[in-house]
Parts: sequence; structure tokens; C-alpha cells
Amino acid sequence: MKRFPPGPVLTALGVAGALACAQDLQHAALDSPYGTYGDNGLPFFCQTLDARKLGPDWPGNNLTPRGLILQLDHGAHVCFDPDLLRVAVIWEEKEPGNYLTMNGMAPGSYRQPHRKAPGGQRNLPTPLGEVIMASDLSPGMLLSEDPAGGDPRTPCVDPDEPGRGPLPPELGRWVGIRLDRDGPTLVYEISGVRIEER
Repeated sequence: MKRFPPGPVLTALGVAGALACAQDLQHAALDSPYGTYGDNGLPFFCQTLDARKLGPDWPGNNLTPRGLILQLDHGAHVCFDPDLLRVAVIWEEKEPGNYLTMNGMAPGSYRQPHRKAPGGQRNLPTPLGEVIMASDLSPGMLLSEDPAGGDPRTPCVDPDEPGRGPLPPELGRWVGIRLDRDGPTLVYEISGVRIEER
């Protein structure tokens, strides 16, 4: 077995540890042919988004397991939740190209291919910039006359797991996203009525 001197090995481990801990904005300074989160001009991508800790004025349960992140004009971004058919968060980036933390497996390895992400919900991508709007973890439409109707989906066995899947199909159904010349169009149904949003 080949042995390595402890000095360079410890130095390499220290550098790797420092890079793993400094993920929020330092990722932009890496020498990489790739963009800070995705290729420039990408109209949308799928990503888990954690907006539970935006501050006291915002909902504390806003976690989107399968969010669609869409690019809007003037550095604004929106996360649409296809499970609950809701706009989860709208925010404006402070620095061009820096609008999400690089936490999580896919975004963390985009610019650092050998970096591994921890499991669970502790270290997920969060919005960077000024939040304009955020919603709580409830359907994007009023399902009854009671505005506090709550989540109609069956809870998971784990009470800390918000990923419950889609709404019952009679209430709402995600159809998909269509990419037209003018950009992406969200397509879904609410109580059988087809809705297309651009």
C-alpha cells in the first residue's frame, strides 16, 4: 500500500473541508466553465427550495420538494410548486447570477463535481436576494369557504416530511410545462378547468 506524507494529505483535507463549508456565495469565485447555478439563459429548472427561514414576516413552513425555478425579467425569480399548484416564492437577486445557495446534491456538484451533499432537510438551496412574496405550505387555490382549510393531502408517516405528493386529482392536477418562443408556460387544472400561465 502506498503511503502519503501526512502534511499534504492534511492540507488537502483542510482545503476540501473549507470548500464544503463555504457554499453560499463563494461558489461564484470558483474557476469553472459553468455558470453559478445553471447555464445563462436557461428558462427554468427543477429544484428543491427551502424558504422556511426567510424571517419573522414570512411563513415558516415553506419548503418546496419539487419546485420549478423560473427566470423572470430584471433579476427576479419565481419558484412554482407543481404539487400544490402554488407560487412558493418570488425574489430578486442582489448580484447577477447569484440567486440560490449551492446546497443540495445537484447544485453542489454542478461547479464542484466531486463534492457530496449531506442527506435530509438541513442543508437545502435557499433564495439569495430580496424576497418579494412567499406563501405557506398550502394549495394555491381556495378549496372551501374556509380560508384556513389546510393541506388536503394525506400526511406522511414522518411528521417532519412535507413531501406528500400532488393534490387529489379532483381538486387540482399538474399537467406540465410547455416551452414556447415567448418562454415557459405552466399548464395545470383546478377542478377540471385547464389553466395556462406564462
